[in-house]
Amino acid sequence: MSMLRSRVILSAFALACLAVVFAAACESGPKAVQVTHYYKPGCAVCEELKPAIAGLAQEFPGQVEVNHLEATTPESRQDIERLEFREEGLVVRDHRGAVLIKQADHGINLDEVRTTLQQYFETQSGG
Repeated sequence: MSMLRSRVILSAFALACLAVVFAAACESGPKAVQVTHYYKPGCAVCEELKPAIAGLAQEFPGQVEVNHLEATTPESRQDIERLEFREEGLVVRDHRGAVLIKQADHGINLDEVRTTLQQYFETQSGG
């Protein structure tokens, strides 16, 4: 009986330690901003924009993650409808998922996106 009790206590202690480590990892600084580009396969404008959009991750290393998602998948179509895009576009979300900027269809202006990112990171750093 005491052996079982010791194991239960030891297991509870181990779980508590894991919870503390996990909580610390989750709160250790801001997470990366997500840039999601919804593109249509075969679209020349989308293909031209892809490298420049991907370059945002290099311009803001460790702060920005870029994802290119095909706009024709069911999951992407749902996102596109929620974002009120017609067919494709770009959305930037902070580490909590709040939309910082969205640009529909071929109206993507990377200068505006960069300015938004710079302003966001300045406010996050207290600057």
